[in-house]
Amino acid sequence: MTMERLLEEVRRLADMLSVADMPQKTKAGLVQVGWNTPCGRLRVAGSCMAIGAMGDRIANAGYRECEKDVLASIMTEARQILYFINGVAAARNEAVSDT
Repeated sequence: MTMERLLEEVRRLADMLSVADMPQKTKAGLVQVGWNTPCGRLRVAGSCMAIGAMGDRIANAGYRECEKDVLASIMTEARQILYFINGVAAARNEAVSDT
């Protein structure tokens, strides 16, 4: 059950970061917020936090639902995404402060 929820969250994160599909995505007639906006980065960070929490639960359960390498790979990718969006936000803040 937890592994299924983890994979669903990974898919949701992948959908958020999919640049090619962004213009076509709509919800109730409104264009969804892109990941490179403050609100979008917050959503990505929340998704990465959920992935981390589920990964911790799986690890604490003794890796019964998946192999250790698969879980480590998922967690590493989630951290890399967080580092990337943090860098984007920092670069944007520097550009604003320079003007």
